[in-house]
Amino acid sequence: MKGSSASLTQARALRKSFCSQFNVGETDIPLIAVDTKVNVEEGHVFVAENNALTVEEVRNPPVDACAANGNVYQCHYNYECVWCDSAVGGNGQCHNFTHAATKDEKCDALVGCDAHRQQGLCDTDHKCKWCHTITQGWPSCQDISVDMNGSATCDHIAAKAPIVV
Repeated sequence: MKGSSASLTQARALRKSFCSQFNVGETDIPLIAVDTKVNVEEGHVFVAENNALTVEEVRNPPVDACAANGNVYQCHYNYECVWCDSAVGGNGQCHNFTHAATKDEKCDALVGCDAHRQQGLCDTDHKCKWCHTITQGWPSCQDISVDMNGSATCDHIAAKAPIVV
């Protein structure tokens, strides 16, 4: 990608053309300087980190189910959601755990097994086990060495150390 003013001018012109042609607001499309021509008629918009957006993706962006949660408590009710506080304006937002925090956000820290917010991700980590609490049924990814007996059912049982005689 170019950083030149010619490339930036080209990107602005392409964005404006695309937005007017497909009735999309200019603020909905990221401004990315490009070094190749973009064929709007074929549905290509801009290329960022080798990912081309299609017209369909711009018109119907993926819905973040977490975004509907208006406070930290609603957000944490869904294990795949994280709460991000904003340094600007003081309002926070709920996002899917895959959300990359902006420079003005501080999101829930996801470290260790807790970073695996889906069973498939948890199961692939040999240090973790996928559990459901007995009382509420809430899912979580826990360190395999943590004893969850009596509080949750888990899909991996901690490996016991061999007995040495």
